[in-house]
Order: sequence, then C-alpha cells, then structure tokens
Amino acid sequence: MPTSYIPATMRDYTNPPQYIVEGTTAATFGVTPTSPTYIQPNIITDFTIDHTITKADVLELGNYDIINAVKTGEIGAFTIKANITDTVLAKTGFNAPSGSGTIEESQSWAVGKDFDGTDNYRLMKGARPISTTLSAERGLWTLDMSFVCREITDWSTSAPAGSTLLTSASSITALDHSSASDDPFTWNSAAYDILSFSATTTFELGLVEVMGKTMIEHSRVSHRRNTGSATIYQKNTTIQGDHSALTKRALTMDVENGTSAFSDTDARITSYASNPSASNTDIIKEDITWEAENRALT
Repeated sequence: MPTSYIPATMRDYTNPPQYIVEGTTAATFGVTPTSPTYIQPNIITDFTIDHTITKADVLELGNYDIINAVKTGEIGAFTIKANITDTVLAKTGFNAPSGSGTIEESQSWAVGKDFDGTDNYRLMKGARPISTTLSAERGLWTLDMSFVCREITDWSTSAPAGSTLLTSASSITALDHSSASDDPFTWNSAAYDILSFSATTTFELGLVEVMGKTMIEHSRVSHRRNTGSATIYQKNTTIQGDHSALTKRALTMDVENGTSAFSDTDARITSYASNPSASNTDIIKEDITWEAENRALT
C-alpha cells in the first residue's frame, strides 16, 4: 500500500534558518520584532532542534502506576553548521559581550518547512550562543554553533507576523582557506605555515527561572572560555619552548584577508605533540592546543 503522505527530505526546508536581533534589554529578551528583516547567516548545512520539557510525575498511595504528569519547565536549544560567507554571526559567538553585534544581543530565529504540501514555520526566541567553533583545513571555513533559547514554538501554518522570510541560500561565495592572507597565522608576531586551524569559544549563561512560569525569563553571560588548536609546520624551537614554560603569547589568524581575523592575547599552549617517524615521508609538524585569556574576532 502506498504512503498517504509525502515523505520529508532536506529539500522541504522552504525557508532556511535565519535570525533577527531582538535587543540588549530584559524587555526585548525573547520578543521577536513585529516587522523584522531577517538575516540569512551564511550557508546553513545542518540544523538541529532540541526542545527539553521537564515534568513532575504524580504518584498515589495504593496505585503502582504513575497517575499523571505535570509540566514544570522547558528550555530550548539548537545547533547550526554552516559554510561562512562572512563573520557577522560568528562574532556573536566569539567576542566579549559589549552591545551591538555581540552575545549581549539576544536573537529570534525562524525556519520554514513544507509538511505534505503545506508550509509550516517555527520560531526560536531569546537565543544566545553557548559554544562556537570556526575551523578550516585547506578547505572551506566551517562554523559550528550551539544556542540556548527561551522559547521554541510549535510548527504552525501561520508565518511569523509582519515578516518576510528569506527563501533561498545566500548567493555569496563561501570563504575558504585561501580567503586569508599568504601568511595567515602568527605566533608572538612571527609567521608560521599551518595545515589546519580551529578556534572555540564557550559562554556560560546565568538563567533567570522563576516560580509561576515554565520558561526562563532572561539569560546573562557569566563566563567565557577561549581555546584553539593548529597544526604547524615545524621551523624552530619557539613553539615547543613556549609550551614547556607556559609562556603567554599573542597570536593572530586571518579568516578573510583585510576584513576579518582572530586576535588572541595572553595565550598559553596547553598541549604539544610532534611525531616524526623514519617510515613517514611527511614534513614534520607540531600539533598544539591553547587557551587564551582574551579573544577578538574582527
């Protein structure tokens, strides 16, 4: 017997994930602007929603079954993976909270999908990034971001009020490793040839959860942690020596030449490895990871 519905595939996402800034105040947190112009963040390749509902089971003396369950709370989370066309969204996940263009601004996200011939829409409100990674290895720059949000609406045939959602992927060319300068990576102001680079920033959020309401009322940044890793072609003893002494250094990494770059200060190498072998004809490399006290993505 044939199916009575049209099975869904990735082609059915009629409106790819896109966002709009809500604001920086408690009053704007989780409130989608009434007439927004949505921003398509790069070229989204993967999108995952995780809507967690907490409940309390109701038990009764004399009954071995749960007789009811009461919803006590909910919190939303979602992740995206994208090939970047710029670093506008990435900056919200890397830079310190400081007004416009940073994590201090909460966001509303929207997505549209065709269900058996009918368009449906879902909103993620009061969103802030808690983990962001930007990486490349002689290929495209890949952005991975995880968000926590106040509310995730159910799928609905009603489009977000007063908005026009974008319907196609960005036509701008994705950035790759060659978008950077000829010497994209520096350690202590000295240029090094590298094979790969990855930077990760995580934010810890304090959540306002109050009696009488199931959703969070607000979120604020409490901590930021900056880490990174790279595979470097060995050319001197500096990298190994800085690891051994846990010396603080500055590093930079171009993402787009003349437009966007990482700048880490007070960075310490936390792990170092170099594994030459007589049976391996590869050029000797150094694999490092570091923690940085400060980071800016311009």
